[in-house]
Amino acid sequence: MYKHHTKCKVRKGKPVPPRWTENLKLLEEEVLRKKRRIKNAAPIRRQHLIDEYLQVKKEYQRKAEEAQTKSWKEFYTTQERETTWENIYRVIGRTAGKYEDVLLSNQNGESPRLNRSNS
Repeated sequence: MYKHHTKCKVRKGKPVPPRWTENLKLLEEEVLRKKRRIKNAAPIRRQHLIDEYLQVKKEYQRKAEEAQTKSWKEFYTTQERETTWENIYRVIGRTAGKYEDVLLSNQNGESPRLNRSNS
């Protein structure tokens, strides 16, 4: 039917935040690897592997939080023209949905304020 199709790139996976570094990616892979090893471990070794997993997971979470804090600080220091709250409201304004104003009405479909006379 159609001979020519336009190809569009499909983003695979989750979007990567700017704070995500190669070091964090490697730590995340290590956490997942340790978690899989627990499932496949012999009962005698399981507790040792759980301890290793928890240690690596804790380190990963700490590094991720540090990277996130650093990223936010860099973001706010580059914004010289506005205060922190102005920046937050600007971002919310861009990301929040735009809704049309709707008049309030009663069960009859009449607007209570518009139908009253001010006499």
